[in-house]
Amino acid sequence: MSQLINVNDKVYEELTTLKKIQKGSYSEVIQQLLDSKKSASPKFDFKLILENAKLRGEKYKGKREVIDHDAIVYGVSREGS
Repeated sequence: MSQLINVNDKVYEELTTLKKIQKGSYSEVIQQLLDSKKSASPKFDFKLILENAKLRGEKYKGKREVIDHDAIVYGVSREGS
């Protein structure tokens, strides 16, 4: 199935140049550009997530809740505190 898209002249010229270099179609060129964009996206890992959480925690100005872990272990409700 083919669809018509509108692009400005500069984009069309760049796509045409890439098409001539690769000796392929516009669809192949666009697909390759989209695939390269996916692989260039940043990868998130737990180390980065923890660093960001610590930074947010340092900037937090609200009320801090103190958790009594012993009370939780022995089944005492925290709702009354």
